[in-house]
Amino acid sequence: MGAAIAGELQIDQGAAAALCYQGSSLLPKGIQVIHGHFTRGEVVRLVTGQGLEIARGVSRYASEALQGIQGQHSAEIQRRLGYTYGPVVIHRDDMIFCEPRSLC
Repeated sequence: MGAAIAGELQIDQGAAAALCYQGSSLLPKGIQVIHGHFTRGEVVRLVTGQGLEIARGVSRYASEALQGIQGQHSAEIQRRLGYTYGPVVIHRDDMIFCEPRSLC
């Protein structure tokens, strides 16, 4: 059945390609829009600008924190938030991809 979905992150085309084809983690730079209210450790959907769900993952940052770092380089996290849980929003190891990945 899986964990309940607490929110959604709309990501840009570059982030989607990096996740699907390069084995990358999600960085704050690739986040365009944050939907919902969620806390650190909750599961969120990752969708493209066209609304296609490509993955689900455990967020290392709460939605309020992401508002302050979305679109920014990872090096800005500490300066903007005053703390850091690392340079990635969702680590690759904490993601499950939707099939088929060829739609990314």
